[in-house]
Amino acid sequence: KYEAWYLSKGNSANGLSVNLRTIRALYNRAIKQKLISSEYYPFGDYTIKSETTRKRAILTKDLELIKQYEPRTERQARAKDYFLLSFYLMGASFVDIAMLKVKNIIGGRIEYKRRKTGRLHSIPLSTPLQAILDKYLPGKEKEDFILNIVKTTDLQKQGVKIHDELRRFNRALKEIGIACGIEAQLTSYVARHSYATIAKYKGVPTAVISEALGHSSEEVTQVYLDSFDKEVMDKYHNMIIE
Repeated sequence: KYEAWYLSKGNSANGLSVNLRTIRALYNRAIKQKLISSEYYPFGDYTIKSETTRKRAILTKDLELIKQYEPRTERQARAKDYFLLSFYLMGASFVDIAMLKVKNIIGGRIEYKRRKTGRLHSIPLSTPLQAILDKYLPGKEKEDFILNIVKTTDLQKQGVKIHDELRRFNRALKEIGIACGIEAQLTSYVARHSYATIAKYKGVPTAVISEALGHSSEEVTQVYLDSFDKEVMDKYHNMIIE
């Protein structure tokens, strides 16, 4: 009934999938804590559906346009830094880069636990990554957040600040994408998807990409890598038929 109601409002199957996976997670936790009987579990005979969406990745040439772009405002400058930080940190999520502290820089590496999964990431400090960090590190102590997005230990206030900055980030990214003539709409997710897709184009094994992104399985990674760009497919198609 919920599915029929939700879709009747013109919403997407993927939006429905997100909501139902959240509800399923709550049921699983409630059953585990013995707050509800498993006989009331509604997902035994129900399959959560989703649809393939337009890929949220850009090609290397578009990434170079972003690197070379000269920001027109301070907000765009920070958005460019956030985007490239995410890419250089193996597709780190926005919340993870927002929560990075100076103490996460250890022995020439960035080491942190992904907030969504708790998995430890250890990433070398490449030259371009270090160049971005150097803009924000002066005067900082070990317990300070690197990017100044959050400045409090209050979890609720942290969440509000991250949400607000993410909205500004995506708005500025859209401006940058238009200015660079990039066809795809830039969002915070694009850096993560692009890291995975560019790795795939370069022949990196899916298992390695999965480890870099911190996915629980290669099946999850495959969602990012479900198809090559049409331009690439056309190239190999022409090679075959010629």
